[in-house]
Amino acid sequence: MAKAGAKKRLEENAKRLTLLRTVVAVASALYLIITFGVYHKYSSSLAWLGLLATSAAYAFAYGALSAFARPVHDESGALVDGGGDLNLGGVTSYYHDLIYLTAAVQLGSLITRHAWWLITVIPLFALYQVWVNVLQPYVCAPRIQDSGGQQETAVERKKREKQERKSNRVRSR
Repeated sequence: MAKAGAKKRLEENAKRLTLLRTVVAVASALYLIITFGVYHKYSSSLAWLGLLATSAAYAFAYGALSAFARPVHDESGALVDGGGDLNLGGVTSYYHDLIYLTAAVQLGSLITRHAWWLITVIPLFALYQVWVNVLQPYVCAPRIQDSGGQQETAVERKKREKQERKSNRVRSR
């Protein structure tokens, strides 16, 4: 049997997923109506490609969020777990950002075709995250010097230990 927190999380996740579905539906519907309805003479295969790309981004991000928020029920149908919290930071916030950015690109492309360049933010940010969190710590890590290097003298060792003791002291005022 689930506790009140799990039930509340289930309700919050349902509200959040409904909001995201609404954002996706409104942005896609406006794009379809205006691009292929109003400006059908000017629409090209690139417009279809844009629709396909944004639909794939929506499907990926929304699918991942809904899988993360999927509740767990026992054999009798009672709620065991309300699913993951969609309000947490981390990867779930990146999926939210992907949905909102894709909607902004879709709606912005109705005004200017240059709005499609905004979609390049996604892979650039992903590359930045890979660099900062994966590659840079290994590439820029300090190297351990060989044992053939200079050894610490007794005076330097005592000085270093004194500094360490000083920094570890609790200061009370």
